[in-house]
Amino acid sequence: PTPVCGAGEEVESIVHDECCVEFKCACNADLCPIVQVTCEEGEEIMTVPGKCCESKVCDCRPETCPEPPTCEEEGFDLALVSCGRCCSTYECRCTRSTCPVDVILSCDLGEVKTVKNPGECCTKYECVCDKSTCPIAIKSCPQGYKLKTTTLEGKCCSEVTECVCDESACPTYKGATCDASAGYKAVTTGSVWTTYVVPDCCPIIYEEVCVCDKSLCPAVETPQCESYQVMIQEPTSACCTEYKCICDITRCNVGVTSCPCNKHVEITRENECCELATCICNTCVEPTPCKEGWTAADLTDDCGCITRTCSPPQKCVYSGEDHAPGITWQEDICLECTCPAYPNALGEYVAECTNIQCGKCSAGYTYVPIPGACCGDCVPITCHYEGTQHSVGQTWSPSGDQCTTCMCDMNSITGEVYTTCTAVACAPMDPSCPADKIRTTGDGCCTYCDPTYVVETGGCAPKQNAPEFLTMDGCTSDEQVCISTCEGACVSKSTYSLESNNFTRLCSCCSTTETEERTATLTCPDGSKKTVTYKVATKCGCQASKCEAMP
Repeated sequence: PTPVCGAGEEVESIVHDECCVEFKCACNADLCPIVQVTCEEGEEIMTVPGKCCESKVCDCRPETCPEPPTCEEEGFDLALVSCGRCCSTYECRCTRSTCPVDVILSCDLGEVKTVKNPGECCTKYECVCDKSTCPIAIKSCPQGYKLKTTTLEGKCCSEVTECVCDESACPTYKGATCDASAGYKAVTTGSVWTTYVVPDCCPIIYEEVCVCDKSLCPAVETPQCESYQVMIQEPTSACCTEYKCICDITRCNVGVTSCPCNKHVEITRENECCELATCICNTCVEPTPCKEGWTAADLTDDCGCITRTCSPPQKCVYSGEDHAPGITWQEDICLECTCPAYPNALGEYVAECTNIQCGKCSAGYTYVPIPGACCGDCVPITCHYEGTQHSVGQTWSPSGDQCTTCMCDMNSITGEVYTTCTAVACAPMDPSCPADKIRTTGDGCCTYCDPTYVVETGGCAPKQNAPEFLTMDGCTSDEQVCISTCEGACVSKSTYSLESNNFTRLCSCCSTTETEERTATLTCPDGSKKTVTYKVATKCGCQASKCEAMP
């Protein structure tokens, strides 16, 4: 066999004799591929010997890589730019977070803080004079102040005007006027007196106020109080007082504090201070009738009034009817009631009734009441066929089938809509019909044998129709069924009668002579099923029939 040679090799044949030839791979330098090798920075080309051909590779020499730059400028740090196969490239990048903070706390009046080394990594600031920022010279001062001009040598704003205190404008304090007959005298407080905004240069004036000094109050007499009174001191002014007798109801005989439920407290006045409480019978009230089914127990109290106690029955009483605990009943078609198994906190058995909530119909459906039921049913108002909606009474043909007609119909009893589809029923083709006698109906759905051929050669016999679905009262059979009928030609003739001097016609028709009963299951729109019986022809014959009148 011929060997597969590598790069730079060729097949060489050695003939040993006329029957034996040996093949082997031999080196040929002219066949070696020429490969251009491109080395990156820091790499050198090296020649690597091979079996036949030598190859060139890039060998990394790290000692030949350039040294990273030294970042001496303020704010610059060494950053890696790229990683080669052998050498990496670095550069000095500005890192402002490492810059020293250039602290300028504040500039003098009229000076603006500006950058003095724009474009450099670390920003440095200086104060530059901008006379446009110097304060505008003051022309006049408010009341209590006077204008003062100051010259500042060597400053950006060389002349500054300001308002200073005018001591001649300081206010005069008159002091407090106190009524000694009411027990008051004037004292100096620690609060500073001001009537308006006072310049800072004015002396501090502490406010005077009138305070009570009871030694200045006039002498008073002590009154004699009753047993149900107490003597108190009552101020005649905010400082001086006098003695006075007032009522002390704690010393009164108050009488009763509460009465039985059939009586009420009535108050009578004994003197100018005290009232006496006594119990008086309430006006009798007609006792309230007990609830339906409850038991009444009457008691007469000391006031002659009747107190009635109603005891609940140990059952539910609803609409005049008794229901045992734990029983559930249908009060009407939409109201369901239950008598609880246990009484409530008042000992009553109270029927719990719930109205049945009927849902709403979705789009495309209509609500139809159901006699004797609380809730009706949602029935569709349109037929859905192959993704299309059709109204009641609308007819259509399915896509790709013009020989089938579908109709959207409604059940007159249930109100439900349903779809019925009917295919064109084709009579079975007589297998003996010649090809030149086969005809097609105008709608293109059926083929039939030319009638002339049937009359000439056909006979009365059962013919099986194409399979079809049975429909009755809106219900459709689950499967297609085959119904056979009688078809074929029968002999009819006319004979001459001498007595009547006319032709007598004798007619015969292809009729069913024997049938067979079969059953089919139909499914209705409401989902119910029913079984129907139908007949098929099993034997046919020609039977006499009444002839049609002559034209």
